[in-house]
Amino acid sequence: MHFTSLSDALKIVASGELWKSSFVSGVYAVPEGGEFVPSVQCTKLGRAKDRSMAVIFTTDVAPDVLYPEENIWHLPSLPIKNAFIVPASEAQMLLI
Repeated sequence: MHFTSLSDALKIVASGELWKSSFVSGVYAVPEGGEFVPSVQCTKLGRAKDRSMAVIFTTDVAPDVLYPEENIWHLPSLPIKNAFIVPASEAQMLLI
């Protein structure tokens, strides 16, 4: 899942891609069942200043780096599928 604003969430779902961060190089998302770390997932750094929504998705591309609180792909964009949008508070319930 990826926490972002509603406007960016709509763009992500429509494009079928999650884009690399504007702050650091890489595509970032939280694995389902991962740890909820607000300072990581809900930071104000990067493109989205509002992270009140979450895009939940699947991908066939394995991440380059795995942490309990985030996965990182060193790609300009990540192809996603089965994407849908939920409020961040709902997505947080899927995390530890």
